[in-house]
Amino acid sequence: MIVRGYIQHAITKELEPVFMLLDSGAQMSFITDKTAERLCLNVINRRPLTLVGFGGHRSTQESGYIDVELFNKFGHPVRVRLYTRDRAAARRSVRHLYPEDRIALQSANIDPDTLCINQDVDPEILLGIDYFWNVVDSKPMTVLPSGLILSNTHFGHASSAFHPAACEHPKFISAEEITAAEYLLIKEHYREGELELKSLDLDAINAHRTAEGLIRCPNRLNNTDSPSLSAAPILLLAHHPLTAMIVMHHHVVNIHCGVHATIAQLRRTFYIPSIRRTVAQILKSCIACKRDNATTFCSARDTLENVIYAPSSVEQLFNFCANRRIAWKFITPLSPWKGGFYERMVGLFKSAYRKAVRRDLLPLQQIQTLVTEIEAVLNSRPITSYRDVNNAPYILKPIDFISPEVQLQLPPLDYSAPNVSNHRLGDWYRETIK
Repeated sequence: MIVRGYIQHAITKELEPVFMLLDSGAQMSFITDKTAERLCLNVINRRPLTLVGFGGHRSTQESGYIDVELFNKFGHPVRVRLYTRDRAAARRSVRHLYPEDRIALQSANIDPDTLCINQDVDPEILLGIDYFWNVVDSKPMTVLPSGLILSNTHFGHASSAFHPAACEHPKFISAEEITAAEYLLIKEHYREGELELKSLDLDAINAHRTAEGLIRCPNRLNNTDSPSLSAAPILLLAHHPLTAMIVMHHHVVNIHCGVHATIAQLRRTFYIPSIRRTVAQILKSCIACKRDNATTFCSARDTLENVIYAPSSVEQLFNFCANRRIAWKFITPLSPWKGGFYERMVGLFKSAYRKAVRRDLLPLQQIQTLVTEIEAVLNSRPITSYRDVNNAPYILKPIDFISPEVQLQLPPLDYSAPNVSNHRLGDWYRETIK
Protein backbone atom coordinates (compact mmCIF):
# COMPACT_ATOMS: atom_id res chain seq x y z
CA MET A 1 0.00 0.00 0.00
CA ILE A 2 1.29 3.46 -0.93
CA VAL A 3 0.57 6.36 1.44
CA ARG A 4 1.79 9.93 1.74
CA GLY A 5 3.32 11.09 5.01
CA TYR A 6 5.54 13.88 6.27
CA ILE A 7 8.96 14.12 7.95
CA GLN A 8 10.36 17.18 9.67
CA HIS A 9 13.44 18.64 8.01
CA ALA A 10 16.34 18.56 10.47
CA ILE A 11 17.42 22.16 9.72
CA THR A 12 14.38 24.09 8.49
CA LYS A 13 11.96 22.21 10.81
CA GLU A 14 9.40 22.17 8.01
CA LEU A 15 7.33 19.07 7.21
CA GLU A 16 8.46 17.54 3.92
CA PRO A 17 6.19 15.07 2.04
CA VAL A 18 7.42 11.51 1.46
CA PHE A 19 5.90 8.45 -0.21
CA MET A 20 5.80 5.33 1.94
CA LEU A 21 5.17 1.70 1.07
CA LEU A 22 3.39 -0.40 3.72
CA ASP A 23 4.54 -4.00 3.27
CA SER A 24 3.75 -6.68 5.86
CA GLY A 25 6.12 -9.07 4.08
CA ALA A 26 9.20 -7.04 5.01
CA GLN A 27 10.78 -7.77 8.38
CA MET A 28 12.39 -4.32 8.80
CA SER A 29 11.71 -0.72 7.82
CA PHE A 30 13.98 1.35 5.56
CA ILE A 31 14.56 4.84 4.21
CA THR A 32 16.56 5.66 1.09
CA ASP A 33 19.96 7.30 1.46
CA LYS A 34 18.84 10.04 -0.91
CA THR A 35 15.83 10.92 1.25
CA ALA A 36 17.89 10.94 4.44
CA GLU A 37 20.39 13.28 2.80
CA ARG A 38 17.63 15.54 1.43
CA LEU A 39 16.09 15.94 4.88
CA CYS A 40 19.51 16.28 6.59
CA LEU A 41 18.69 13.41 8.96
CA ASN A 42 21.36 12.12 11.33
CA VAL A 43 22.39 8.55 10.46
CA ILE A 44 23.69 6.55 13.44
CA ASN A 45 25.97 3.52 13.69
CA ARG A 46 26.82 2.75 10.07
CA ARG A 47 27.85 -0.88 9.63
CA PRO A 48 27.44 -3.73 7.13
CA LEU A 49 23.87 -5.06 7.10
CA THR A 50 22.98 -8.39 5.46
CA LEU A 51 19.46 -8.92 4.12
CA VAL A 52 17.87 -12.12 2.83
CA GLY A 53 15.80 -11.55 -0.30
CA PHE A 54 14.09 -13.59 -3.01
CA GLY A 55 15.11 -17.26 -3.09
CA GLY A 56 17.18 -16.96 0.08
CA HIS A 57 19.74 -14.76 -1.67
CA ARG A 58 21.80 -12.62 0.70
CA SER A 59 23.03 -9.10 -0.01
CA THR A 60 25.26 -7.01 2.24
CA GLN A 61 25.34 -3.21 2.22
CA GLU A 62 26.55 -0.53 4.60
CA SER A 63 23.60 0.81 6.58
CA GLY A 64 22.83 2.96 9.59
CA TYR A 65 19.59 3.78 11.37
CA ILE A 66 17.53 6.91 11.96
CA ASP A 67 15.05 7.50 14.78
CA VAL A 68 12.43 9.79 13.31
CA GLU A 69 8.76 10.75 13.59
CA LEU A 70 6.35 10.26 10.69
CA PHE A 71 3.45 12.73 10.58
CA ASN A 72 0.08 12.53 8.90
CA LYS A 73 -1.74 15.52 7.42
CA PHE A 74 -3.17 16.38 10.85
CA GLY A 75 0.28 16.54 12.43
CA HIS A 76 -0.07 13.36 14.50
CA PRO A 77 3.30 11.57 14.75
CA VAL A 78 4.38 7.93 14.78
CA ARG A 79 7.92 7.31 15.98
CA VAL A 80 9.88 4.70 14.02
CA ARG A 81 13.42 3.48 13.49
CA LEU A 82 14.42 3.33 9.83
CA TYR A 83 17.53 1.70 8.37
CA THR A 84 19.21 3.33 5.39
CA ARG A 85 19.45 1.64 1.99
CA ASP A 86 20.23 2.84 -1.50
CA ARG A 87 16.67 1.91 -2.51
CA ALA A 88 13.68 1.15 -0.33
CA ALA A 89 11.55 -0.67 -2.91
CA ALA A 90 11.00 -0.92 -6.64
CA ARG A 91 8.88 1.59 -8.52
CA ARG A 92 5.17 1.01 -8.00
CA SER A 93 2.75 1.33 -10.88
CA VAL A 94 -0.66 2.06 -9.40
CA ARG A 95 -4.07 1.85 -11.05
CA HIS A 96 -6.15 4.90 -11.83
CA LEU A 97 -9.58 5.50 -10.30
CA TYR A 98 -12.63 4.80 -12.40
CA PRO A 99 -15.40 7.44 -12.59
CA GLU A 100 -17.76 5.26 -10.53
CA ASP A 101 -15.01 4.92 -7.90
CA ARG A 102 -14.75 8.70 -7.57
CA ILE A 103 -18.50 8.98 -7.10
CA ALA A 104 -18.42 6.31 -4.38
CA LEU A 105 -15.52 8.05 -2.61
CA GLN A 106 -17.25 11.42 -2.65
CA SER A 107 -20.42 9.87 -1.23
CA ALA A 108 -18.28 8.45 1.61
CA ASN A 109 -16.75 11.90 2.24
CA ILE A 110 -13.33 10.78 0.96
CA ASP A 111 -11.39 13.12 -1.30
CA PRO A 112 -10.18 11.07 -4.31
CA ASP A 113 -7.26 13.42 -4.90
CA THR A 114 -5.76 12.59 -1.49
CA LEU A 115 -5.20 8.96 -2.47
CA CYS A 116 -1.79 7.96 -3.84
CA ILE A 117 -3.27 5.70 -6.48
CA ASN A 118 -3.30 7.95 -9.54
CA GLN A 119 0.43 8.00 -10.29
CA ASP A 120 3.54 5.82 -10.41
CA VAL A 121 5.51 6.15 -7.19
CA ASP A 122 9.11 5.54 -6.13
CA PRO A 123 8.77 4.70 -2.40
CA GLU A 124 11.17 6.68 -0.23
CA ILE A 125 10.30 4.75 2.94
CA LEU A 126 9.40 1.09 3.43
CA LEU A 127 7.45 0.27 6.60
CA GLY A 128 7.68 -3.44 7.33
CA ILE A 129 5.89 -5.70 9.76
CA ASP A 130 7.71 -4.07 12.71
CA TYR A 131 5.52 -0.95 12.33
CA PHE A 132 2.81 -2.20 9.97
CA TRP A 133 0.08 -2.65 12.58
CA ASN A 134 1.04 0.63 14.25
CA VAL A 135 -0.12 2.54 11.20
CA VAL A 136 -2.87 0.29 9.74
CA ASP A 137 -6.28 0.83 11.34
CA SER A 138 -8.65 -2.00 12.21
CA LYS A 139 -11.71 -0.13 10.92
CA PRO A 140 -13.79 -1.81 8.19
CA MET A 141 -12.32 -1.52 4.71
CA THR A 142 -14.06 0.26 1.84
CA VAL A 143 -14.77 -1.71 -1.35
CA LEU A 144 -15.16 0.48 -4.44
CA PRO A 145 -17.39 -0.46 -7.42
CA SER A 146 -14.35 -1.51 -9.48
CA GLY A 147 -13.33 -3.96 -6.73
CA LEU A 148 -10.49 -1.84 -5.35
CA ILE A 149 -10.16 -2.12 -1.56
CA LEU A 150 -9.25 0.93 0.52
CA SER A 151 -7.69 0.31 3.92
CA ASN A 152 -7.68 2.80 6.76
CA THR A 153 -4.23 3.87 7.94
CA HIS A 154 -2.71 6.48 10.23
CA PHE A 155 -1.86 8.46 7.09
CA GLY A 156 -5.27 8.18 5.45
CA HIS A 157 -6.89 5.73 3.05
CA ALA A 158 -4.67 3.54 0.88
CA SER A 159 -5.40 1.04 -1.87
CA SER A 160 -4.42 -2.46 -0.79
CA ALA A 161 -5.93 -4.97 -3.22
CA PHE A 162 -8.90 -5.86 -5.41
CA HIS A 163 -11.89 -7.63 -3.95
CA PRO A 164 -11.88 -11.30 -5.08
CA ALA A 165 -15.48 -11.10 -6.29
CA ALA A 166 -14.61 -8.20 -8.61
CA CYS A 167 -11.45 -9.71 -10.06
CA GLU A 168 -11.77 -11.45 -13.41
CA HIS A 169 -9.12 -14.13 -13.26
CA PRO A 170 -8.31 -15.85 -16.57
CA LYS A 171 -9.16 -19.52 -16.64
CA PHE A 172 -5.82 -20.45 -18.21
CA ILE A 173 -2.32 -19.00 -18.10
CA SER A 174 -1.03 -18.11 -21.56
CA ALA A 175 2.48 -18.73 -22.88
CA GLU A 176 3.07 -14.97 -23.00
CA GLU A 177 2.29 -14.70 -19.29
CA ILE A 178 4.68 -17.52 -18.45
CA THR A 179 7.39 -15.83 -20.51
CA ALA A 180 6.75 -12.50 -18.78
CA ALA A 181 6.96 -14.17 -15.36
CA GLU A 182 10.22 -15.91 -16.31
CA TYR A 183 11.76 -12.63 -17.50
CA LEU A 184 10.63 -10.90 -14.30
CA LEU A 185 12.34 -13.54 -12.14
CA ILE A 186 15.52 -13.30 -14.20
CA LYS A 187 15.64 -9.51 -13.83
CA GLU A 188 15.05 -9.86 -10.09
CA HIS A 189 17.94 -12.31 -9.80
CA TYR A 190 20.18 -9.73 -11.55
CA ARG A 191 19.26 -7.22 -8.87
CA GLU A 192 19.95 -9.61 -6.02
CA GLY A 193 23.20 -10.89 -7.55
CA GLU A 194 24.58 -7.42 -8.24
CA LEU A 195 27.94 -8.18 -6.61
CA GLU A 196 28.40 -11.41 -8.59
CA LEU A 197 27.33 -9.61 -11.77
CA LYS A 198 29.97 -6.91 -11.25
CA SER A 199 32.67 -9.55 -10.81
CA LEU A 200 31.99 -11.00 -14.30
CA ASP A 201 33.87 -9.77 -17.36
CA LEU A 202 30.81 -9.02 -19.47
CA ASP A 203 32.87 -7.68 -22.38
CA ALA A 204 34.65 -11.02 -22.71
CA ILE A 205 31.34 -12.81 -23.33
CA ASN A 206 29.95 -9.99 -25.51
CA ALA A 207 27.11 -9.39 -23.07
CA HIS A 208 24.72 -6.46 -23.28
CA ARG A 209 21.47 -5.46 -21.58
CA THR A 210 18.40 -5.39 -23.79
CA ALA A 211 15.43 -3.03 -23.65
CA GLU A 212 13.45 -5.65 -21.71
CA GLY A 213 16.07 -5.67 -18.93
CA LEU A 214 17.71 -9.02 -19.76
CA ILE A 215 21.44 -9.53 -20.22
CA ARG A 216 22.09 -11.49 -23.40
CA CYS A 217 25.31 -12.97 -24.78
CA PRO A 218 25.10 -12.99 -28.61
CA ASN A 219 27.11 -15.65 -30.41
CA ARG A 220 28.37 -15.88 -33.98
CA LEU A 221 24.96 -17.10 -35.19
CA ASN A 222 23.31 -13.78 -34.42
CA ASN A 223 22.03 -13.22 -37.98
CA THR A 224 20.25 -16.54 -38.44
CA ASP A 225 16.57 -17.26 -37.94
CA SER A 226 16.15 -20.88 -36.83
CA PRO A 227 13.80 -21.50 -33.87
CA SER A 228 15.87 -24.45 -32.61
CA LEU A 229 18.10 -22.41 -30.28
CA SER A 230 18.66 -18.86 -29.12
CA ALA A 231 21.08 -16.63 -31.01
CA ALA A 232 21.52 -14.52 -27.88
CA PRO A 233 21.29 -16.73 -24.77
CA ILE A 234 20.20 -15.11 -21.52
CA LEU A 235 22.88 -14.75 -18.86
CA LEU A 236 22.23 -16.57 -15.57
CA LEU A 237 24.39 -16.11 -12.48
CA ALA A 238 26.00 -19.39 -11.50
CA HIS A 239 25.54 -19.09 -7.72
CA HIS A 240 21.95 -17.81 -7.56
CA PRO A 241 19.08 -20.09 -6.40
CA LEU A 242 17.07 -19.26 -9.53
CA THR A 243 19.81 -20.81 -11.68
CA ALA A 244 19.64 -24.00 -9.61
CA MET A 245 15.86 -24.14 -10.13
CA ILE A 246 16.20 -23.70 -13.91
CA VAL A 247 18.95 -26.33 -14.16
CA MET A 248 16.94 -28.82 -12.11
CA HIS A 249 13.84 -28.11 -14.23
CA HIS A 250 15.65 -28.99 -17.46
CA HIS A 251 17.16 -32.05 -15.77
CA VAL A 252 13.75 -33.38 -14.67
CA VAL A 253 11.94 -32.49 -17.91
CA ASN A 254 14.53 -34.49 -19.86
CA ILE A 255 13.91 -37.55 -17.63
CA HIS A 256 16.86 -37.02 -15.30
CA CYS A 257 19.48 -36.90 -18.05
CA GLY A 258 23.17 -36.54 -17.22
CA VAL A 259 25.36 -33.48 -16.92
CA HIS A 260 26.28 -33.16 -20.61
CA ALA A 261 22.72 -33.68 -21.86
CA THR A 262 21.41 -31.11 -19.36
CA ILE A 263 24.05 -28.62 -20.54
CA ALA A 264 23.02 -29.20 -24.15
CA GLN A 265 19.41 -28.31 -23.30
CA LEU A 266 20.35 -25.27 -21.19
CA ARG A 267 22.60 -23.77 -23.86
CA ARG A 268 19.63 -23.52 -26.22
CA THR A 269 18.33 -20.60 -24.14
CA PHE A 270 20.75 -19.64 -21.36
CA TYR A 271 24.41 -18.79 -20.84
CA ILE A 272 25.84 -19.81 -17.45
CA PRO A 273 29.48 -19.07 -16.58
CA SER A 274 31.39 -22.25 -15.63
CA ILE A 275 28.33 -24.19 -16.71
CA ARG A 276 29.84 -27.67 -16.41
CA ARG A 277 30.92 -27.26 -12.79
CA THR A 278 27.66 -25.50 -11.90
CA VAL A 279 25.39 -28.14 -13.45
CA ALA A 280 27.38 -31.04 -11.99
CA GLN A 281 27.15 -29.55 -8.51
CA ILE A 282 23.40 -28.91 -8.79
CA LEU A 283 22.58 -32.39 -10.12
CA LYS A 284 24.25 -33.95 -7.09
CA SER A 285 21.20 -32.86 -5.08
CA CYS A 286 18.73 -34.76 -7.31
CA ILE A 287 17.09 -37.41 -5.13
CA ALA A 288 15.98 -39.59 -8.06
CA CYS A 289 19.55 -39.83 -9.39
CA LYS A 290 21.22 -40.70 -6.10
CA ARG A 291 22.84 -44.12 -5.71
CA ASP A 292 23.59 -46.03 -2.55
CA ASN A 293 26.61 -48.29 -3.02
CA ALA A 294 27.22 -48.80 0.67
CA THR A 295 28.56 -52.00 2.19
CA THR A 296 25.08 -52.87 3.47
CA PHE A 297 24.34 -54.44 0.08
CA CYS A 298 27.34 -56.76 0.16
CA SER A 299 25.41 -59.46 2.00
CA ALA A 300 22.71 -59.52 -0.68
CA ARG A 301 25.38 -59.75 -3.38
CA ASP A 302 27.13 -62.62 -1.59
CA THR A 303 23.84 -64.46 -1.15
CA LEU A 304 23.01 -64.20 -4.86
CA GLU A 305 26.48 -65.40 -5.82
CA ASN A 306 26.16 -68.42 -3.52
CA VAL A 307 22.78 -69.33 -4.97
CA ILE A 308 23.58 -68.77 -8.65
CA TYR A 309 27.12 -70.14 -8.72
CA ALA A 310 26.56 -73.06 -6.38
CA PRO A 311 27.57 -76.43 -7.94
CA SER A 312 23.99 -77.67 -7.91
CA SER A 313 22.75 -74.53 -9.66
CA VAL A 314 25.47 -74.72 -12.33
CA GLU A 315 24.63 -78.38 -13.01
CA GLN A 316 20.93 -77.62 -13.37
CA LEU A 317 21.71 -74.76 -15.75
CA PHE A 318 23.93 -76.87 -18.00
CA ASN A 319 21.37 -79.69 -18.11
CA PHE A 320 18.63 -77.22 -19.00
CA CYS A 321 20.66 -75.75 -21.87
CA ALA A 322 21.75 -79.16 -23.18
CA ASN A 323 18.21 -80.55 -23.26
CA ARG A 324 17.06 -77.55 -25.28
CA ARG A 325 20.05 -77.46 -27.62
CA ILE A 326 21.20 -74.07 -26.30
CA ALA A 327 24.84 -73.19 -27.06
CA TRP A 328 26.64 -70.29 -25.38
CA LYS A 329 28.51 -67.74 -27.52
CA PHE A 330 30.40 -65.12 -25.53
CA ILE A 331 31.25 -61.67 -26.90
CA THR A 332 34.40 -59.68 -26.28
CA PRO A 333 33.96 -57.58 -23.11
CA LEU A 334 33.27 -53.87 -23.69
CA SER A 335 33.10 -54.32 -27.47
CA PRO A 336 30.52 -52.08 -29.22
CA TRP A 337 30.87 -54.06 -32.47
CA LYS A 338 29.63 -57.24 -30.75
CA GLY A 339 26.55 -55.97 -28.98
CA GLY A 340 27.97 -53.60 -26.40
CA PHE A 341 26.44 -50.63 -28.22
CA TYR A 342 22.82 -51.76 -28.07
CA GLU A 343 23.32 -53.16 -24.58
CA ARG A 344 24.35 -49.70 -23.44
CA MET A 345 21.34 -48.17 -25.19
CA VAL A 346 19.08 -50.62 -23.38
CA GLY A 347 20.73 -49.63 -20.11
CA LEU A 348 20.18 -45.92 -20.80
CA PHE A 349 16.53 -46.55 -21.61
CA LYS A 350 15.97 -48.63 -18.47
CA SER A 351 17.63 -45.98 -16.31
CA ALA A 352 15.44 -43.18 -17.71
CA TYR A 353 12.30 -45.33 -17.52
CA ARG A 354 12.97 -46.31 -13.90
CA LYS A 355 13.51 -42.68 -12.82
CA ALA A 356 10.37 -41.51 -14.62
CA VAL A 357 7.98 -44.27 -13.53
CA ARG A 358 9.37 -45.57 -10.25
CA ARG A 359 6.80 -48.07 -8.93
CA ASP A 360 3.76 -46.70 -10.76
CA LEU A 361 1.67 -48.88 -13.06
CA LEU A 362 0.93 -47.05 -16.32
CA PRO A 363 -1.75 -47.81 -18.93
CA LEU A 364 -0.53 -48.98 -22.34
CA GLN A 365 -1.02 -45.60 -24.05
CA GLN A 366 0.98 -43.79 -21.37
CA ILE A 367 3.78 -46.36 -21.65
CA GLN A 368 3.89 -45.86 -25.42
CA THR A 369 4.04 -42.08 -24.96
CA LEU A 370 6.77 -42.37 -22.32
CA VAL A 371 8.85 -44.67 -24.54
CA THR A 372 8.62 -42.12 -27.36
CA GLU A 373 9.68 -39.30 -25.03
CA ILE A 374 12.66 -41.30 -23.73
CA GLU A 375 13.66 -42.04 -27.33
CA ALA A 376 13.60 -38.30 -28.06
CA VAL A 377 15.71 -37.55 -24.99
CA LEU A 378 18.32 -40.19 -25.88
CA ASN A 379 18.54 -38.89 -29.45
CA SER A 380 19.06 -35.37 -28.08
CA ARG A 381 22.09 -36.30 -25.97
CA PRO A 382 25.36 -34.62 -27.05
CA ILE A 383 27.77 -36.86 -28.93
CA THR A 384 30.90 -35.56 -27.21
CA SER A 385 31.52 -34.28 -23.71
CA TYR A 386 31.13 -30.57 -23.10
CA ARG A 387 34.23 -28.45 -22.55
CA ASP A 388 34.16 -24.99 -21.00
CA VAL A 389 36.66 -23.80 -23.61
CA ASN A 390 34.29 -24.81 -26.39
CA ASN A 391 32.53 -21.69 -27.70
CA ALA A 392 30.44 -23.49 -30.32
CA PRO A 393 26.86 -22.17 -30.18
CA TYR A 394 25.40 -25.60 -30.95
CA ILE A 395 26.16 -29.07 -29.58
CA LEU A 396 25.98 -31.88 -32.13
CA LYS A 397 23.46 -34.65 -31.35
CA PRO A 398 22.57 -38.01 -32.96
CA ILE A 399 19.26 -36.67 -34.24
CA ASP A 400 21.14 -34.12 -36.38
CA PHE A 401 22.36 -36.97 -38.62
CA ILE A 402 18.82 -38.27 -39.13
CA SER A 403 16.47 -35.27 -39.08
CA PRO A 404 18.30 -31.93 -38.80
CA GLU A 405 16.26 -29.09 -37.28
CA VAL A 406 13.59 -31.50 -36.01
CA GLN A 407 11.83 -30.38 -32.80
CA LEU A 408 11.69 -33.36 -30.42
CA GLN A 409 10.14 -31.29 -27.64
CA LEU A 410 8.12 -28.12 -27.25
CA PRO A 411 9.91 -25.15 -28.86
CA PRO A 412 11.74 -22.75 -26.52
CA LEU A 413 9.98 -19.57 -25.45
CA ASP A 414 12.73 -17.43 -26.96
CA TYR A 415 12.37 -17.17 -30.74
CA SER A 416 15.39 -14.95 -31.45
CA ALA A 417 17.61 -17.68 -32.77
CA PRO A 418 19.65 -19.32 -35.50
CA ASN A 419 19.66 -21.67 -38.45
CA VAL A 420 22.91 -23.57 -38.77
CA SER A 421 21.94 -26.83 -40.43
CA ASN A 422 24.50 -26.36 -43.23
CA HIS A 423 27.41 -25.73 -40.89
CA ARG A 424 26.88 -27.91 -37.82
CA LEU A 425 28.81 -30.94 -39.03
CA GLY A 426 31.65 -28.77 -40.35
CA ASP A 427 31.92 -26.79 -37.10
CA TRP A 428 31.87 -29.99 -35.06
CA TYR A 429 34.60 -31.52 -37.23
CA ARG A 430 36.91 -28.49 -37.03
CA GLU A 431 36.54 -28.08 -33.26
CA THR A 432 36.49 -31.75 -32.23
CA ILE A 433 38.43 -33.80 -34.80
CA LYS A 434 41.91 -32.26 -34.58
